[in-house]
Amino acid sequence: MKPTKPIQVLQAFENKIKENKIAINFNHSWKGFDNNSLIFETPEGSTKITANKVVFALGGASWKKTGSQGEWLSYFEEKHIRTKPFSPSNCGVHIVWKEKFVKTNEGQPLKSIEVSCGNMAKKGDVVITRLGLEGSAVYALGPEIRSQIEKKGVAKLMVDLKPTTKTDAVLRKLKSPKKKNTWSEHVIWQLKLSKSMFDLVKRTCEKEDFMKPEFLANHVKNIPLSVIGFDEIEKAISTVGGIELTEIEENFELKKLPNHYVIGEMLDWDAPTGGYLLQACMSMGKRLSELLN
Repeated sequence: MKPTKPIQVLQAFENKIKENKIAINFNHSWKGFDNNSLIFETPEGSTKITANKVVFALGGASWKKTGSQGEWLSYFEEKHIRTKPFSPSNCGVHIVWKEKFVKTNEGQPLKSIEVSCGNMAKKGDVVITRLGLEGSAVYALGPEIRSQIEKKGVAKLMVDLKPTTKTDAVLRKLKSPKKKNTWSEHVIWQLKLSKSMFDLVKRTCEKEDFMKPEFLANHVKNIPLSVIGFDEIEKAISTVGGIELTEIEENFELKKLPNHYVIGEMLDWDAPTGGYLLQACMSMGKRLSELLN
């Protein structure tokens, strides 16, 4: 089966909309409430719309070029609905690298590793950036990283370069007979490390420790990195923040605004990246549709 392309997904939505004869008004910008009406700015000027039921699916604030700016937060706050400011999620993390390391390894991948933070761990790939790391393996740890930064100002990230090999097995490889190679060449050969992996190992420990097999075996499995923050919100795949979950009923209805419903990323929940985020938003929409019909 061939993978579905994004354009095919969009076309499927378009076809479904046409089948159900749903009207879409373009170039309408929502500008808040006026008592029980909604205010919109249109090419013809300002207008008010009143409806029996209103569903908001306004997104977060991480894709401003597509109109997802999150400016609507203030409109709900005026109705005394509690919200949280938006912050980046599913994005790169900031680490203070040594200049020599980042100069030679910026843009290089660390493949098939495991990254952990607190009780969360994720296998996958990451890419070294000038500011830190980005990629699926760090995106998934966002909630724990954010929690540690909020509490301590910094989060402790642990990198395992050989997640499928136990520490004692790594040690046996390091203690195997060394031919005429240098110690560095021996380490690279025995552990099958890429250049960027080897540089990460070497630049995160003292020279004396690097020469000790026992220390090095543990270090390869537990490289500590300090995360001091996230990429800016414009680079993030998604955001946290928005309307607090305590403000809605189980059917997504706002407790303080009957017959007004909120779904998707505009709610304050930290969504996993990629298809998980899309699936969760679509599932909310489907569930609400079932409840309203």
